[in-house]
Amino acid sequence: MAGSIESVMGALYDDLETNVARVSGRRELIEAVDIVYHSPCAFSFQGRMINKGAMELLVIGDTRTGKTSTITEIMNHFRCGDFISGDSVTMAGLLAGVDEGARGRFVRSGRLPLNHRGLITIDEANELDPELVGKMSSVRSSGVLDIVKISSVRLNCIVRQIWIANTKGDKTLAQYPYGIEAVMDLIDKPEDVARFDMVIGYSESDVDREALFRPSREWSKLPHRYNSECCHSIVRWAWSRKVDDIVISDETEDAILEVAEALSGEYDPSIPIMIPAESRIKVAKGAVAVAARCYSTDQQREKVIVRPEHATYYGDAFRRIHSVPSIRFDAWTRKEFAGSADQQENVEKIIYALGTQGCEALLAQKYVSARRLMEIFGNREHGERAFQLMTLARVIRKSKRNAYLSSDFVNQVRAEFERGSLGDVPSGHSLMTSDKGNDWLNSRPREEGLF
Repeated sequence: MAGSIESVMGALYDDLETNVARVSGRRELIEAVDIVYHSPCAFSFQGRMINKGAMELLVIGDTRTGKTSTITEIMNHFRCGDFISGDSVTMAGLLAGVDEGARGRFVRSGRLPLNHRGLITIDEANELDPELVGKMSSVRSSGVLDIVKISSVRLNCIVRQIWIANTKGDKTLAQYPYGIEAVMDLIDKPEDVARFDMVIGYSESDVDREALFRPSREWSKLPHRYNSECCHSIVRWAWSRKVDDIVISDETEDAILEVAEALSGEYDPSIPIMIPAESRIKVAKGAVAVAARCYSTDQQREKVIVRPEHATYYGDAFRRIHSVPSIRFDAWTRKEFAGSADQQENVEKIIYALGTQGCEALLAQKYVSARRLMEIFGNREHGERAFQLMTLARVIRKSKRNAYLSSDFVNQVRAEFERGSLGDVPSGHSLMTSDKGNDWLNSRPREEGLF
């Protein structure tokens, strides 16, 4: 591909949107799917092997918003990948099962191991059995499926994945103040959310109703340069690259780390899509995918040459994908950061009201609830008030079934432990006032020059 990455990729996605998907307003979805398609199976980065380079995408939204149709059109165009429905798949069908044969028992591979080094799209992923999602967790992390029965079997299972899901229950995506919050309702465990590299979503209001009734003769007429044969060849070439074929120079590594550091500072890790500990790996995977899609190669056409501009492009793509109107991960993060600053006073009040024993008891709990806080304080009103303040201060994070403490709150409690500045026993009297209150101020150890 010749020209700047932005211009080339822009022309590519114009072509795919107009001549393949034939739908308007799904540009970012097409881009996200395309990046996942071209992600590497494995590569070397920062002197270590990344054994699971295949990327994963979650597409969430309301029914009949064009999610599935757009993705299936791209899949048909690329002529690669498998498609299954989550409402009918079983554990044996997706992972593996043990069957009886004339010669005894044998392991039958499911769709994930059968698509090793390929791609699978799971439609209706919200219908997946929670137990099955849990069983998939280690496979998604390691790219290996271990079956321990009478005889042990290990199956390679490095698969690029696209999950398509509706929101849980009767709630639509538009009913969430920020669509990204729907992810934590859909996926029960934060560690399972963290294994997605990107999340995108669409609500019913995103559908361009005018375009639905536009005659085909009025559609934009763009030359179909990126035809099926061209795209299929690039995908197959990207999928066939081995670890030694992916070249990341020191300059490119620096660029990846710079982009990763920026992104991890721009998005709140409480919805763990871009957490600091994993951001550099996720950006590296995206940069390699962009390089492969751009056919950045050597004269022998064997290597994938990853350049700094590929990392920069992926960083910008990540921001575009997560700022679509129905997801607004960027706006949600700004709200979270602002809220954390505004509510810091209440966070300190809660910690000092709990005291050393109360904080230790709270940190010992796997999950947090108003009832647990009532038990710690020994008082119903104090427990309910503490839970209310913690919710408003956003130090309580909620998954689909439970609530837990934010890592920032836990770290702040530990810092107070180290300072030795907390009282011994819980006392919730100061929580019943709307301001700090004299009780709370008097209970704090006076540091020199503080008052």
